[in-house]
Amino acid sequence: MIETIAVGGNIVDGVADGSLILSANELSLPLEPYTSVILANGKQSILTTITPDLTLRKISSRKILGVKPRSAEQVFYMHYLIDNNIDMVVATGRCGTGKSILALVAAINAVIEGAGTQDTIIMAKCLSEVGKYRLGTVPGNLREKMDPYVGSYKVGLHKILGKDFDIELYEMKGILQFVPINVLRGWSIENSIVIIDEAQNLSKMELRTLCTRIGENSRLFMLGDVTQSDESDGGYALRTVAQHEAILQSSFCATVELIKNERSKLSLLLDNVLS
Repeated sequence: MIETIAVGGNIVDGVADGSLILSANELSLPLEPYTSVILANGKQSILTTITPDLTLRKISSRKILGVKPRSAEQVFYMHYLIDNNIDMVVATGRCGTGKSILALVAAINAVIEGAGTQDTIIMAKCLSEVGKYRLGTVPGNLREKMDPYVGSYKVGLHKILGKDFDIELYEMKGILQFVPINVLRGWSIENSIVIIDEAQNLSKMELRTLCTRIGENSRLFMLGDVTQSDESDGGYALRTVAQHEAILQSSFCATVELIKNERSKLSLLLDNVLS
């Protein structure tokens, strides 16, 4: 959640221009790194985050690969995604809030555009389906079997990089990998950005299997909407990670809850009607 704190104009100005180093303690804020904080003085406000040394740092909206955050919560989210010092970003929130597309933007920027230190994007997926009907056995090799489940990733890649972007070429080079959760046991994933979308559909065992694969110089983006879980526990494992005290107090993990549906007015309306 985003904390909004009313402060004097001199504090807003000082933090904004860097002349004032303000500790979270002085504002009686939760002493948790990467807490998102808005400092407000009337109509004047700035976005800040609590750093690992528990001081407030101003952050700003950035356009990356033509994509710019549309709300304060997306600005915070993007800031954490592009910070290579943060090993795991957990984003929860309802559909249309930008969890997936911004994670892909950050991963592409780091790996393909060279802004980070990783050389592979691993897009993991739980092979779950909506409702009671199932596809049954899908013919083909592993890559072909994965195609019906990773369409959202591929749509996102084309949206960011253009329809002519050759996904298969980058797959052949090993830069892009689409991986089912089922085969990850025994892996050690290094020098990679791992995106696990729809994480609310993973059991605690499945999530543990994935998370314990993360090796040196790898980062994990864990995304999910607990209101659309196919698990009987309603995304218990994802909520456990997002809300656990050890995660919240870690100096290398950030959690964000996204609220505002930015997809379309129709998506927002129907999401509210059908909730």
